[in-house]
Amino acid sequence: MKKYRLFYFFMTSLILGCGPATTPKPERLIPVALMDSIIYEMAVINAAKGLDKKRLAQSIKNPRQHVFKTFGVDSMQFVASNAYYASKPKIYDRIYTAVETRLAAEKAVLEQQITLQKKKDDSINKAARRQRQNFRDSTMVSQPLPDKLQ
Repeated sequence: MKKYRLFYFFMTSLILGCGPATTPKPERLIPVALMDSIIYEMAVINAAKGLDKKRLAQSIKNPRQHVFKTFGVDSMQFVASNAYYASKPKIYDRIYTAVETRLAAEKAVLEQQITLQKKKDDSINKAARRQRQNFRDSTMVSQPLPDKLQ
């Protein structure tokens, strides 16, 4: 009999515990478009930290707070909004998909700029090499042979 009570207790706990978790809507909910921009900027700053942490620290003392200040939100408002959107998987997925799309587009633009800069640098280097070679060729004056050899 005790086994059945224990079994029913665990089953009831499991059924009630697995109900949909609802996060209440915060009073100062950040709109989806603004949330998208904040997360995008944080991703860019995190990438910048990975590349040159010293330079980032010199220009921005606290990057995360800088992002919040730029968008006019505070960290608690962001945390509450993030938790709310995380409880809404479709909206949260839409936000992060938009961020990934923006990051991919920015990466493509930067890669194109790098490719163009490399082509420009290569053509400048090629022209400089050609100019040095022409200079060498022009400075090599043929000297007359000594009388003994003639």
